Amino acid sequence: MNDPMAKSAGKKNAKGVNLRKHQRVNFSSTVHVRVPDEDTAIDVFSGNISQGGVFLHRRRPLPMGQAVSLVINTRRGDIEVKQGAVVWSRPGGPGDSDDDSAGMGIRFGSLSPETSAQIGLFVDDLLTARKAPTEPRAVVRNAQGELMVDFSSPPQTKTRLLLHGSFVALVAVVTFFTLLAIKPIEEPKKEASKTPTAVAKQETLAKAPAAKKKAPTKAVAQPTAPAKPAIESEKKTEAAVSGPPVFSQQGKRWKMVLTVEGPVKTRHFKLKDPPRLAIDFLGASYRGSAQSFEAPAPFVSRVRVGLQPEHTRFVLDFAANKVPAYEVESAGDKVTVWFSL
Repeated sequence: MNDPMAKSAGKKNAKGVNLRKHQRVNFSSTVHVRVPDEDTAIDVFSGNISQGGVFLHRRRPLPMGQAVSLVINTRRGDIEVKQGAVVWSRPGGPGDSDDDSAGMGIRFGSLSPETSAQIGLFVDDLLTARKAPTEPRAVVRNAQGELMVDFSSPPQTKTRLLLHGSFVALVAVVTFFTLLAIKPIEEPKKEASKTPTAVAKQETLAKAPAAKKKAPTKAVAQPTAPAKPAIESEKKTEAAVSGPPVFSQQGKRWKMVLTVEGPVKTRHFKLKDPPRLAIDFLGASYRGSAQSFEAPAPFVSRVRVGLQPEHTRFVLDFAANKVPAYEVESAGDKVTVWFSL
């Protein structure tokens, strides 16, 4: 798979000097691109990212020198880059639908300290996930007295066993005393010895005439209110789009059906450059495995799925380079989009 940004990550000049200032790492997610002072906004997929820029997949990229602003969707939340510029642009050919090298390189402009820190932390997360950590063996001091981590000397087996045994013994002691605090051992109660005063008092009470017994009174049963049946709280179903889009033809019209779970609200609108249709499922997640579908119908060139914190977005690219007339219907667990061609 071609990745021009990955190839150029180690790009060198004629003297063999690396031209890249920042290390790039593979990263695939949706990026919202907006052209300032124009009513142009596009959603694309990223290829990789660094502290200085990002590579975006797009068959018809923006021209070189074009100023842009970005909103990058990451696990740490959205990162907003207010200033950026297209520093290189490679459009895809007519038959390059699977060419991942088509796209554009965006160089970040002046970043605020907060945005720069967000990008740095996210890139570090990606690098940490990609490289398995090596277990340090020892901590030593170098000739300058600085602490260094030594990965060469193997750990001492005897020391490890001793530490492991101490830890197990400590856990056992803590567990024992915790159980004692929860349920203390009860000692049998000793019967108090009777004193002469207590014996004399019991004899006096035994000789006293018995008090007249009162006639038993009949208890009148009070009517009780019938118990209210317990009402189980309804379990809330998480809203989600459960599967990929399914296209079929009915007469002169085509339809795209999406299966949803739970209460889902939708919104839809057209995007420009190129003309596309965007359908948002508000408050819903996506449970499908694939996020891109190539040519699912004769008039649709591609369907892409973008995951945002507050919604899931389906973006449709059309082979005729224009959005056909459409209608959106919601019924039960199905959302149907009708196209009139």
